[in-house]
Amino acid sequence: ILLLGDKLKDALCELEKTCRSSTTALPFRLRGRLLEYFDQNQVSTISSCYEEALQRDPTCSYSVERLTEMHRKGYYNTTRLLERIALHLDCVNGKPSIWEELVSCFLRLFSDRTTDYEDCISCNVEGDASIDAFSSLSSVFFEQHTRESWKLRCKWWMNRHFSKNIYMSETAKG
Repeated sequence: ILLLGDKLKDALCELEKTCRSSTTALPFRLRGRLLEYFDQNQVSTISSCYEEALQRDPTCSYSVERLTEMHRKGYYNTTRLLERIALHLDCVNGKPSIWEELVSCFLRLFSDRTTDYEDCISCNVEGDASIDAFSSLSSVFFEQHTRESWKLRCKWWMNRHFSKNIYMSETAKG
């Protein structure tokens, strides 16, 4: 109703209050969408709305799609998108476009780091420095706890998303 009365700031304040007390994802998605439409410069606030929506409802493909769109425009970090997509895929089978974006994130992360490594080598930087640049790929893969959780996630995905039964049912569906 506040939006109909052209009171955007009041509407956003009310929505923010609702977000603080809500246990659902809807107010966060609404707030993110309103900010996208009326105040696109608040990129970090918009992305945090969709991140929070995903935390509350990891099955929400809308939030993943919005974060993906922000990433394509250069407003959202690749590593963070990778983590959000993984959270989403832990809970749902996922649309093909989301799997494509996951692969794209992996390729982007590894190609960026490989380029950094090659740049260090081509500039005759000391060997240790080039190794440090390459090994700083991301805490997503090199911190012990996170590495172990990714290993478990991959094993679980193999059974959930890529098992023979899933393949047969997907093939039967067409």
